[in-house]
This record gives sequence, C-alpha cells and structure tokens, in this order.
Amino acid sequence: MSLKGFSANLHGPEPWLTKVRLVLKNTLIKTVRRQRCCGNLGQAGC
Repeated sequence: MSLKGFSANLHGPEPWLTKVRLVLKNTLIKTVRRQRCCGNLGQAGC
C-alpha cells in the first residue's frame, strides 16, 4: 500500500467515523491474515 493510495482512500465521501471504523477493521484483517491487503480495495485502511 502506498501513502498516496492510503491518503486517497481517507478523502472519500464517507463520514469520518465510518473511515476510522474501516481503517481499524481492515488493519485487523491484514494483521490476522499476515497480508499486505485486506481484500477491500478502495476502502479506508486498505
């Protein structure tokens, strides 16, 4: 994941609380699966 892509995902139309929730959820998925991507391309945190 690039910093540019991460920043672009955080500037989406979703409310801030939804973005924070998605970042936490997708980071947890990546950590548990030991992968670089959570499989939800385009979402915050992926």
